[in-house]
Amino acid sequence: MSVRKCTAVAALAAAAVAVVVVRRDRRLRAQLVRERAAHRLMDGCVHRDLEAFSRRLDLVLADRAVLVEAGLVVDDAMSRIPRTDPSPEGGPA
Repeated sequence: MSVRKCTAVAALAAAAVAVVVVRRDRRLRAQLVRERAAHRLMDGCVHRDLEAFSRRLDLVLADRAVLVEAGLVVDDAMSRIPRTDPSPEGGPA
């Protein structure tokens, strides 16, 4: 084989390797871009879900606080009522 043919074959092989490397690099970069976008999307979803959960939890805690206060008011009112026996004879009903 002549020197020209060897040089041409080596140049062609180098070009083929370069094409494969460039295609692989582009494919990996595109995959990285997709993964970063998915990560940003999931981060946004997590923040949105946590905010919604916090709002719901705040509402439940507020409702609970109202019920606790109402229970205290009822207990206080019940403690002020004199207890009487409902049966007129004082025996079991």
